[in-house]
Amino acid sequence: MVAVKKETSLRGLLGLYTCETVFLITGYGLRLETELLLVVANVIWTLLFEPFPVCLILSSATALILPGVSLVAGGRDVFTELAVAVAGLAVAALGSLLVRAHERTIDLQRYADRLEGNVASLTRANVLSQNYAKDIEMESRARERDRLTRDIHDAIGYTMTNTIMMVEAIKVMVREEPDRVAGHIKRIRANTEEGLATIKKILRDFRAREQPEESVFWAIKKLVKVFTVSTGLEVRYELGNADIRDIELFPDAVYHFIQEGLINTFRHGRATRVSIILWNFGDRLRVVLDDNGMGCPKGATPGIGISGMQERAALAGGSVSIDRVEPGFRISMHLPLGERNGQKDQAAHRG
Repeated sequence: MVAVKKETSLRGLLGLYTCETVFLITGYGLRLETELLLVVANVIWTLLFEPFPVCLILSSATALILPGVSLVAGGRDVFTELAVAVAGLAVAALGSLLVRAHERTIDLQRYADRLEGNVASLTRANVLSQNYAKDIEMESRARERDRLTRDIHDAIGYTMTNTIMMVEAIKVMVREEPDRVAGHIKRIRANTEEGLATIKKILRDFRAREQPEESVFWAIKKLVKVFTVSTGLEVRYELGNADIRDIELFPDAVYHFIQEGLINTFRHGRATRVSIILWNFGDRLRVVLDDNGMGCPKGATPGIGISGMQERAALAGGSVSIDRVEPGFRISMHLPLGERNGQKDQAAHRG
């Protein structure tokens, strides 16, 4: 970059000195229009190859040198050369402002690119943290189930082994010591009851430690809360006239639809407010996500995120639709409720 800047600087100076040489060789035989054209050409040349504020300094110098040389040579009067210089300075000032605006635009674009990269990184981190928390919870549940299995196995194994041994002993007692059989049966009963009590204690301890499984409704509320804190967006999450049981029919589809919708709103929509509402239309559940962002360009091809929404909806027998709203963007998932509503109607009829 430094080498390129030096090369462009040399080009600008070469253009300046070339024009001066032509002017000095031809003397003051140049026409006024030619001199003005040379001044403007040198100013523009300098503006093309120099950054701000170097371009302002060099282009202003260029605008003054040629009229100054002409004035010293006595070719024209002071007011004429002053007018040429002022015209050159005006072009230099205007051009320098344009160069500065262009540089600012480039800087802002680079900043926007970096910001978008940071937003993408934050979004990925947010999703990864949610998935990690979910994986940790599943792993914890798996460990707890394994521990329960081992404890019950050990308790039942110990109790059944003792019971079998005592039953075998009764076979001998019946023939040789029948008067001891009744007392031995009591010990078998006591051993069995002790084993049963141990298993009940294991199950009570497990139930005390086991947390009730989180419903998808509360999982979505947690997702929305984490997203709001992480991004600063205002998110409204409502059931509308839907029931929590409606969502439980499609937990994976609804959860990931809302998750991907929030991500797209933050990354691409530049929204500040998001609304998530669920509606029960009798035969279908509709999940609507609205935002006040930039919207979707006409004819845009769905990305991986929206394609994933459509695939999940299709697996559940539903669909995804996109509507244009002003301002913002609306995406909806439609999921069938016919089977469940039919069951509800039958239950009501039996009642």
